Amino acid sequence: MTVPVMKLCGKMVEAGQAYNAANQLFLSGLAELLLSQKKDNVLMSCLNQFQQGLQEMLSFHTMLLDQTQRAIIQQLTNLCSQFLPQLADTRKEFVRIGEDLETAAAKNAQVLRHKAAEAERASHLLLATRKCYQHFGLDYCLQLNTFKTQQNIDVLNSVFSFVHAQFTFFHQGFDLLRDLEPSMKTMGAQLSQLSADCAAKRKELENRHLLVQQR
Repeated sequence: MTVPVMKLCGKMVEAGQAYNAANQLFLSGLAELLLSQKKDNVLMSCLNQFQQGLQEMLSFHTMLLDQTQRAIIQQLTNLCSQFLPQLADTRKEFVRIGEDLETAAAKNAQVLRHKAAEAERASHLLLATRKCYQHFGLDYCLQLNTFKTQQNIDVLNSVFSFVHAQFTFFHQGFDLLRDLEPSMKTMGAQLSQLSADCAAKRKELENRHLLVQQR
């Protein structure tokens, strides 16, 4: 139950790390673009604020992936390493004692009853093996039930930690974008003005071109 979840979580974290790496390359390209636009103060200011905001958002996502890995993979790995080896050993002994019990039962059934001493030894061996088998059976059931109970607790705790990490990530992102909102409104107004100026400039150039052709 826990192992498939851990593997899927690992794939999710790997995909997130690849996404972050691609984002970091994009931000590096954006930083190079900033260097080529130093003469344009408006464009420089817009791109610089966007680049800083995106870089901070990327750091939030990196923290989310780290928290996800610790919440799901590490916690469930600790659960498995704590219980599974002992469970495997106990089950192995339980199976071995079960085989010994079958052997003792077969010997007890095959012994000649007129050989009292041999029959008594076989009977005592059967009783001792049966008690040992019952002991290992109870021990194995106890360990298995303890593991199942702890597994339920750890799985719920892991999912809770993961959802809490998601909550923190989106809350941080919301706060970041809310802080950028005034700048975005200013940038929007500046972009509208730049678009209007560009359209007017283009119209002026078209008119000049037409005038040159007429002359």
